[in-house]
Amino acid sequence: MDIYLDALQALHKLLDHCDVSWRDSVAKSIEDWEKNRSTGYHLSMCGKECLMDVILESRQHKLTEDQEVWFNRVYHYLSVICYFLARGKGAAIPASEMKAHLPLSFSKNSSQNLLSGWRCFSCGYGEVLEMNMDFYLANQWARENILQAYEKGTLVGFVDFVLQDERSDFPPLKEKLKQKIFKSGILIGSDRHGDECPRCGCIDTAAFDWELDPQEVQFIPSLASLPLSWRYPGKRR
Repeated sequence: MDIYLDALQALHKLLDHCDVSWRDSVAKSIEDWEKNRSTGYHLSMCGKECLMDVILESRQHKLTEDQEVWFNRVYHYLSVICYFLARGKGAAIPASEMKAHLPLSFSKNSSQNLLSGWRCFSCGYGEVLEMNMDFYLANQWARENILQAYEKGTLVGFVDFVLQDERSDFPPLKEKLKQKIFKSGILIGSDRHGDECPRCGCIDTAAFDWELDPQEVQFIPSLASLPLSWRYPGKRR
């Protein structure tokens, strides 16, 4: 099984569907591997203008607004897989090791999937938007499924499934997520305007992240989002 070729072809298929110009560069990576067994060309695309920094946008690329967050999370994890395989000269990397290269969060203080929103530091009022919930679900789903496909060597088949745009299991997943959000005392709001807290009128508000508690029952503040004065001795409000 040529896992590096499978990963490159999966990446090319996704970019081709979305009509992104980077697909031609990935095609050259495939050619470089098939003809020369070299990963040099692909690694050259991970420099200043980085292939892994591509963002798929509905206004520029061939995808809908609803697909945007899901396709981007799949693209992110797939491009990272291609990079680490290329860095290893195309040799297979154990799934357990590859998993470590695909963190759910880039926060130094949390390895968990983070639910983003905003919070008032005066009264504790917190709020998330629909797009925050979509990102949370897409991030979790994409990582879990792409790791399974990587281990089986079926990344092209996984992208085929993604492109079918069948997400019948997501409405119940989103409903469960909402229940945990409400249980955590966080509200689901519409687009936010200004810095003023709607509950207390204070402007001591900021972007904020939550993570699931160890029992996965409700969300608690992520340590990275708490003011320094709240982090120690460790009590999370």
